[in-house]
Amino acid sequence: ENERARLTKKLADIYEGQGKTKEAAEILQELQVETYGTMDRREKLEFLLEQMRLCLAK
Repeated sequence: ENERARLTKKLADIYEGQGKTKEAAEILQELQVETYGTMDRREKLEFLLEQMRLCLAK
């Protein structure tokens, strides 16, 4: 599950780099909480902050 969340984050980074902020935000929003729930605390917080940042940017 953690690997899927990390790969999804990388894909969102690629989309954002291409100027597709809306798609990047949607990809991160599709992940279930359980998917990244087992990450360590710091990684989980970074993931959640990135989700919020992209949501506000779209």
